[in-house]
This record gives sequence, C-alpha cells and structure tokens, in this order.
Amino acid sequence: MCMMVITKTKVIKSSMVNEQKTIQAALRDLMADKNLSAQKLSDLTDVPTRFVDAIIKGDFNKLPAKPYIRGYLFKIANSLDVENDDLWRAYRFSTETASSGESDMLPGNRFALKKISPSKVIGLIVALLVIIFFIVRFDRIVGSPDIRVVTPEIVSEEITTISGDMDPDDRLTINGELIYVTDDGSFSKDVRLEAGINTFQIVATRKLGRQTEITRQIIYEPKEEPEEIVPVEEVENTNNIEENGQN
Repeated sequence: MCMMVITKTKVIKSSMVNEQKTIQAALRDLMADKNLSAQKLSDLTDVPTRFVDAIIKGDFNKLPAKPYIRGYLFKIANSLDVENDDLWRAYRFSTETASSGESDMLPGNRFALKKISPSKVIGLIVALLVIIFFIVRFDRIVGSPDIRVVTPEIVSEEITTISGDMDPDDRLTINGELIYVTDDGSFSKDVRLEAGINTFQIVATRKLGRQTEITRQIIYEPKEEPEEIVPVEEVENTNNIEENGQN
C-alpha cells in the first residue's frame, strides 16, 4: 500500500516537469511545492549549495562534468519525489537551448523587403547608367567603324577630291596621311593624280583599334592637246620660200 502511494506521488510530481520546461523552472516549482530553500535541498541531498544555486540560476558553466551533474540530479529527484530521468531531461533541454542560441530561431521572412541605404541606391543608379551607356555605345566603342567615301572613277583633271562622312570620334588616314574630320563627321581631301590608275587606301580606325579599310582607284586621263591645223595657202607659201632660198 505504501509503495503505491509513493509511485502515485512521483507520477504527480513528474507532471510538473515537462519536456518544454527548463531545469531552472522545474526545480523552482518542485522546491516551492515542498517549501525548500537551496540550502535545505543541499542538506537533504548532499549536493553542494553552490551547485544547487547554479542549477536554479542557469549558470551551467559553474557545474562539474556531466556524470557528476547527472548523479546530483538523481539525488535531487529522489528528494523531490520525481522520476530520476525527468530532471536530467529538463537539464539537457536547458543546456541545448542555451548552446544553440540563434540557430534554433525560426528563419525570417524571405520575402520581406529589406531597407536599402541611400548610398547603395545611388550606387545602383550609377551602375545602371553605366550599363545603359555601354549598351548604347557598344558598337561605337568595340565595333568596326562606318565610313562612306565618294570618289570619281575617271577624271581628266590632275587635281580631284576624295570626300565622305564617318564617326567624328574615329581616326581617318588616306594612303597613310592623317585626314581632318569635322565635328559633323564629314571630310574632304584634294589629291594630285598621275596619268593612269591611282590607288588610294582609306582607313578608319576606332579607339580600341578596330578598322574599316576601303580601296578606291581613280583613273586620270589627261586631255590631249589638239593638233594645229595649218591652212593650205600657208603651206604652199612656205614651200615656195624654201625653194627660192635654195635657188
């Protein structure tokens, strides 16, 4: 009969120690139920008072190694009419929660908007403008130059003009000679020709080195001087003069 009462009492007391209760809270509740102070509990269990205080306050760093702690908790459980493993489970729950810290916290809302500092906003705007500028100017920076050249094919004058238009930021040479390009991209160069075929290498160069080369040929056919026609009478007079001179 006595054994049944003790067992029932332990079951009731064990209900005061659940898996979600820390050892500090469980021990305080059990001690309050028996109206025990830390000193009285120490006297009943032979557990040093400093260890009882450390458990109640949660100062687990002040406790000895785990085998000693488990032995102390068994003594305390017997004195408080609690199953031996109940306080040990509460202690393990308390120490694991304390050591895990923020790792046991629920993750924050991944979809919540985060506050962005003004400096980051300015940096993003500048980066976006640079990207847009690069996209717009990409072909003009790294592509081949565009150039339009106007030249005659056949001329009868010794001096002729090579003209056209291109990007004013590009560099232009004609047969190796640097040619001035106006702000609107137009250019014009007078060249001296020799009779026959004249070849011109026209090269436009981008700042990064890409080139567009155009070869043009201009044929120079000088005008022939007309032969002087001498009247027949003058020819006869000339012949008569020559004959008289011989006589």
